[in-house]
Amino acid sequence: MTDSVDGNSYQRFLKYIYVIASVLILLFIIFRPLNHDETYYLISSEAVLLECQVPYSDFVFHQMPLIIPAYMPVSFLGFWSLPAGRILSSIFFLGAFLILLKTF
Repeated sequence: MTDSVDGNSYQRFLKYIYVIASVLILLFIIFRPLNHDETYYLISSEAVLLECQVPYSDFVFHQMPLIIPAYMPVSFLGFWSLPAGRILSSIFFLGAFLILLKTF
């Protein structure tokens, strides 16, 4: 009897991990309390998109520079921009998780 891991069982294990992570993220989207960074990203994206302001010169922005264009599609939804921003963040996370699964 060998102790080697079958490739198919390993892939199945990774799929289970992915499904479990997806369910946990969905629960976090629904039940997690509001974080001040979430509103900061959305307000900064709205300032750039609607008011044509430039980050780092028109307003203080101390986060990653590509986070603003990433949140622009959901920044104008009013109250619904918060859940939409969380969903967008979870899509980014799951996409990065898939890339790491395929890489390693």
